[in-house]
Amino acid sequence: MEWLLKRKLTKLGHKADPDKAFTDRLELLLMPGAKAKGFGLPAWKLAAVPALALILVVGTTGTYAYASTDVLPGNPLYAVKKGLEKVEEKTTVKPQTKLLVQIKHLERRLQEDKVLLNRNKKLPQARLKDFQVQLRSLMDQAGKLPEKQRMTLDHQLAKIASGYYTLQTDVTNAGLDAKERLEVDRLLDSSDKDIESRINSMDASRKSEFKAVEERIRAKK
Repeated sequence: MEWLLKRKLTKLGHKADPDKAFTDRLELLLMPGAKAKGFGLPAWKLAAVPALALILVVGTTGTYAYASTDVLPGNPLYAVKKGLEKVEEKTTVKPQTKLLVQIKHLERRLQEDKVLLNRNKKLPQARLKDFQVQLRSLMDQAGKLPEKQRMTLDHQLAKIASGYYTLQTDVTNAGLDAKERLEVDRLLDSSDKDIESRINSMDASRKSEFKAVEERIRAKK
């Protein structure tokens, strides 16, 4: 996998050459607070360290593919972006940290969906279904961890679940044709009910955390 990625990056090297300011911003994104002391960072901040090490190895094209919000489905660098994410997951050992990395990647998918809709692009049903399956799986996996470890994960998952609900607003404004909009709306309605049912089946404290995050997000709108 790493050899194949390096070969792809070599071929695509002429497509991107981000400046130092960009790579510095990327480092801050992946390791917030690392510039200050570099010690005592909590697990959720350290979750991105393997990715930082990897992109420094594969070079500027990998850096750009990994971090750019313009690298979306259909872009020739999107496969590189997804490949780097897979390597990042595989190089993460601790279960809690691995889940944090997977949650970060799922949040990126959500942001990509919003950008696609804002650009009047159609969202494939398979992509939405895959998002739902991953969100459901991560919620279940987090539920198996001790409460102290689970709390940070649940907060991030609740933000993603709330953001997923808001996709319907983006769909409304996306300029899709009637048939496409109806298909996406039906899938989102079904997914929303499934996610809501899963949240309602949680124990009281965990359910309360999800609901509290959802209320905070709605209050900001």
